[in-house]
Amino acid sequence: LNDLLVTYVEQAAELMASASAAAQHDRPTDFIVAIHALNGSSRNVGALALADCCRTAEEAVRGGSAALLRASFAPILREHQLAVAAIEAERSNRRGHQH
Repeated sequence: LNDLLVTYVEQAAELMASASAAAQHDRPTDFIVAIHALNGSSRNVGALALADCCRTAEEAVRGGSAALLRASFAPILREHQLAVAAIEAERSNRRGHQH
């Protein structure tokens, strides 16, 4: 489980960087690709609020709301930060119980 979470945190950081760059440079297709992948991996580790934000943003941008591209990134960023903090807390808690 620990390896899965470490991999998720690393991959999520890469996907967030891709989504951020796409949002900043008005590249909706690249944004959708990144958040679609983030949605799936987040769902797999139980980061459901983040996955839901990704799904909502993906639907909005796919629906032609390119104007929402940058605005839709803010909730994803917030939920990503919360998910990573929760994962790090869980990993720390597990390490504490191993001793």
